[in-house]
Amino acid sequence: MLAAQQFFNLKFATKIFVFFGAIIVLLYTIPLKNNKNLRDVKGFKIFLVVVGWLSLVVGVPISMAQKFDIELFFQLLMIQGIYIFVATIPFEIRDLEQDQPNALTVAQILGIYNVKLLGYILLIINLIFIFISFGIFSAFSLSSVISFLLLIFLICLVTPKHSKYLTSFWVESIPIFWSIIYYLLNFNMTI
Repeated sequence: MLAAQQFFNLKFATKIFVFFGAIIVLLYTIPLKNNKNLRDVKGFKIFLVVVGWLSLVVGVPISMAQKFDIELFFQLLMIQGIYIFVATIPFEIRDLEQDQPNALTVAQILGIYNVKLLGYILLIINLIFIFISFGIFSAFSLSSVISFLLLIFLICLVTPKHSKYLTSFWVESIPIFWSIIYYLLNFNMTI
């Protein structure tokens, strides 16, 4: 009841992002027709994850600010969109043997080597964009470098036979690690 009450206290734009993100999460997980959900739609899985996450991790916080900063919104959409896409690569590789052969996941289409290479290239492009947008020595840029290097290391390790804890714990914990590094660097830079 309290959560519903809090939802109605949010700004209109924030409600839209929360509602949109919730709908995507539900459609991704809850079976609809013939015991299938949107995750089972060929070639659609990774994009649902990216759009759902972007709505919740970029749309909600930016829309809650006093003034909606459209430039920052689009910068973070690109940065987080690429990051989320790349962070799903270990899951796609891990799930290669469980996914339907014709699911058209990125790992199935490109193969393990090429999908890893794509991830590395996208993270490098993302870092260049971050450096241009936020400066090379900002807390955000430095924390991004460390977090992206960690993700690259984990992508190097992952195989279809790898432990589920590599992806379920280590890859999913990178955003927490990224936040901690950012706040530590930001605190040290302001002292």
